[in-house]
Amino acid sequence: MSSEGKQTNKNLWVKSVITTSAALLMMMNTSTVSAHQDKNVIFKIYNSDNDNSIGPVENNDLIQNVIEEKKKELEERLGSDNSLTLEGKVSYVPEFVLRSGAGDKGAEEWIKDNVSIVANATKIQVDGELVGYVEDEAAAQEIIKRIKLKYVSAEEIVHLEKQFDGENNEEVSNEIDLNAGESKVYNIYVEKKLETDSGRVLPEKVLSIDEAVGILEKGPLQEKIHAVESGDFLGKVAQKYNLSSEQLIELNPGLTETSIIHIGDELNVQVVEPLIDVVIKEVVSELEEIPFKTEVIESDDLYKGETQVKQGGSNGEKMVRYNVIKKNGTQISKDVIEENLVRKPQTKIIIKGTKVETSKETDSFAWPTVGGYVSSHIGPRWGKFHKGTDIARPSNHSILAVDNGTVEFAGWDNGGYGNKIIINHKNGIKTLYAHLSSIDVSVGQRVQKGSKIGVMGTTGESTGVHLHLEVRKNGKLVDPMDFY
Repeated sequence: MSSEGKQTNKNLWVKSVITTSAALLMMMNTSTVSAHQDKNVIFKIYNSDNDNSIGPVENNDLIQNVIEEKKKELEERLGSDNSLTLEGKVSYVPEFVLRSGAGDKGAEEWIKDNVSIVANATKIQVDGELVGYVEDEAAAQEIIKRIKLKYVSAEEIVHLEKQFDGENNEEVSNEIDLNAGESKVYNIYVEKKLETDSGRVLPEKVLSIDEAVGILEKGPLQEKIHAVESGDFLGKVAQKYNLSSEQLIELNPGLTETSIIHIGDELNVQVVEPLIDVVIKEVVSELEEIPFKTEVIESDDLYKGETQVKQGGSNGEKMVRYNVIKKNGTQISKDVIEENLVRKPQTKIIIKGTKVETSKETDSFAWPTVGGYVSSHIGPRWGKFHKGTDIARPSNHSILAVDNGTVEFAGWDNGGYGNKIIINHKNGIKTLYAHLSSIDVSVGQRVQKGSKIGVMGTTGESTGVHLHLEVRKNGKLVDPMDFY
């Protein structure tokens, strides 16, 4: 036995007492008969189970000497602070004989082998099933405390024992004041309560408190079959039963790390079934987000496909109190006690366009400038092909969209156009405006026929302030003046 075991048993049995059970030894009145006084008197030992004679002894101190030796042996092994009791099935009576010479040896050996010294202990049971023996009732109560300490502090246990009694204390959950993110246990108890009774057992069979806790918490490993479900793989199944992948493979001969499991396959698993369950009830306070809603408002001020955010959305907050129940540390339920609004969410409002696009292929465009004249037409010019129409000297430098459409490009061009805009008119026609000094629109923006899109300038490869206008129909360059 380990030194830890010796110390446990030493602490287990206090008040060193050794008694001889009346059921164990039935003594005649030695004032009348004494082996020391009359050599013709012996003590004959009987097995009380069947009344068979074990053998005679001449010395009536023999049994006590054997007992003392057994006591001394246990004291050396377990310590002297043990309450020990003799247990055996033997009786002896005096007999007169004509001559002495009775042998002590056989009877002495029988006594050593069949007379046991046992310890008074407390038997612990769960649902009528024997778990083991511990020192006393105090040890049994300490076991429960140790198990609870895995989930709550010693101070909480004391508080709960003083304030609450039993398992139905849900009403107190409404009285607990918590801040966001805090929790408080208001009840903890053990299902399948331990039953205790007095008993006697060999000292080495007495469990330490830690040993008893381990047995109650883990229980025996029990085999179980897992039916493979959709989404299962070896690692996931192993994790579900607190096994490693290696352990799961070992339990299922034929499986390897690369094995593929299929729905309906059955796998051997081992599960831990605690002999008792610890139930914890607590109040939890959480600050939770309230998602904002989105409202869409239709408007004919925008074209179909266009949207505009009228009001940005923002999430709200609420304080929620939950009643949480856990079993052996695992949450099994979470119910709302109450909710309190902290901040109201703001609805996001989106304007959705319903206006039908009116652009269509026509024989005429709106003039792209405020007045002005054509200073150069499409065609060969200075040894090159001029791709568009140049318009110069307008009344002001505003550049106007020739038709309804959507801005496809708005920015700087490195190919000689300088600042340019391309508008897609959704009818196979695109227009390009180049050499602008500034741009007033952005990509994706809807523009209407005749609306200002920029300011005339001389950016890029330009000989002066003017607008360079190009038109493409179904991807093919055409003369802009065909539309005027």
